Amino acid sequence: MTHYTSNYDHNQHLFMKMLEKSYVGRNTLTLIFAIHHAPNTDIIDDILLHTACALDDVEPSKLDIQETEVFQSLLSNIPKRILSDRTVDEERKKVRDDRDRKEEHEAENDIEESGSERMNQVYRSQKNTEILSHILRNKTGELKIDKLKEIIEIICDSGLRVIKAFLFDDGELEECIKFVAKKFDESQDGKHPQLKQEQVNKIEKMVRGLIFIWTIMNIERIVSSVNKPELLGILRNIRDQMKTPAYDIIYYFSALDVANSFDEPQKDQLEKLLAKYDKKDMAFMHRVLSMRTQHYINTHKIKAQMKQATSSLLEIEYKG
Repeated sequence: MTHYTSNYDHNQHLFMKMLEKSYVGRNTLTLIFAIHHAPNTDIIDDILLHTACALDDVEPSKLDIQETEVFQSLLSNIPKRILSDRTVDEERKKVRDDRDRKEEHEAENDIEESGSERMNQVYRSQKNTEILSHILRNKTGELKIDKLKEIIEIICDSGLRVIKAFLFDDGELEECIKFVAKKFDESQDGKHPQLKQEQVNKIEKMVRGLIFIWTIMNIERIVSSVNKPELLGILRNIRDQMKTPAYDIIYYFSALDVANSFDEPQKDQLEKLLAKYDKKDMAFMHRVLSMRTQHYINTHKIKAQMKQATSSLLEIEYKG
């Protein structure tokens, strides 16, 4: 493999085939190995190009009022307070156990090629993000700022396209529910209208919940790929350039991940974000900021005074 990467120009066609199916486990590992032994950034540039082109017919999600309206009815069923009564050590162990189970599940359930080209594009985007994340973790000191900025932009852009691909607005969701209702009615010969409506309501709630989970999972996928302390300044500049709620969320989550503790700077940043977005129209923003902040508090030792002040800011009950 070292021979192939050292002669990348002559073997580029082999790597291009792997990039077309980067979601296949062996291709992912081979590409990561190749990057570490490549004499220049040519293979990185090809990965960036393939990632940027995947789902290029989908606009990156902004997570603005229009896009997150689909979650309004769902949010009322999600507990507002998730502060734990367990100790920080117990919470951290729970997080580690959950992560280990997730990694074990992913290892046992390798992605297979789908009959749907759209799903293959999603798989390709997600795996390419994983590969680009390895580059950021291992080659930050070797790459120029412009190249690091390009990598971060494409990771964020790709992840937000994946979110947008499954982010129905209310009109699209209504069409989906009508389709389900029609199919259900056909299966019942129109005999149980009340049961039909109950089923439709359950399906609607389930679909909204799945879209919400998909959105949060892919936000976290983006964040875990870019949350290095050395990259926070670059990410902040991209956020200021893009000016969307999605980038505010990505930056805040990343800043939390690299913070040693939750002190005045973190609380001030949270306070500014909560003030920036209308609580009624952008309920999604307020809720995810609250959930992520509470998760941080659950897993880090924080001064009681700061914990109380933050709880007040989030309008949740504080228990000392």
